[in-house]
Amino acid sequence: MTRERHLQPNNIITCLLNRNYVRPRLREIAMETAEKMNRDFPGTELNYLDASFPFINGFPLWPHLSHNDGKKLDLSFCYLTGGAPASTTPSFSGYGICEEPRPGEKDQPCFCGDQGYWQYSMMRKITPQGSKKDFIFDSVRTRALVVDLVTDAGVGKLFIEPHLKTRMGLDYDKIRYHGCRAVRHDDHVHVQLW
Repeated sequence: MTRERHLQPNNIITCLLNRNYVRPRLREIAMETAEKMNRDFPGTELNYLDASFPFINGFPLWPHLSHNDGKKLDLSFCYLTGGAPASTTPSFSGYGICEEPRPGEKDQPCFCGDQGYWQYSMMRKITPQGSKKDFIFDSVRTRALVVDLVTDAGVGKLFIEPHLKTRMGLDYDKIRYHGCRAVRHDDHVHVQLW
């Protein structure tokens, strides 16, 4: 995938390293979702992060445990900068700037870290946090993005952190928790086909 119809790579490295391959059905879902988001929220551009390598042979993209079959795609959350929709993400990679649990919310990152899963917050630890102050997490558009994805018949499941699922009132069976062995999902949405 490249930049098309309100869907763009978060950075050119994703394309140069061939981390942007998806199956035709997932490409279609991503493009339709981007177009709908821009129609419903003018100025919205969706940023995709990692997908798969062009050789679909079960070899996962590091640091992912999956992303090995063209059926998985990470999309950036939606953000605001200066009160307007941002067309970029707070970090170069799109990962590592997290929408942290608030007091009283389920703190899965802390739980997983306490259980010895050092990799769970790895991206947050290695990503500079300086630009976080310039971006505001847009829960309205991010919620709309998630709902658009999980209501598509081709989508099998979607990963997002439990505290964000609760905070945004996302009561859909397709939204799952990915487990402590993976990396945290409060900086992006992971969507996959059946």
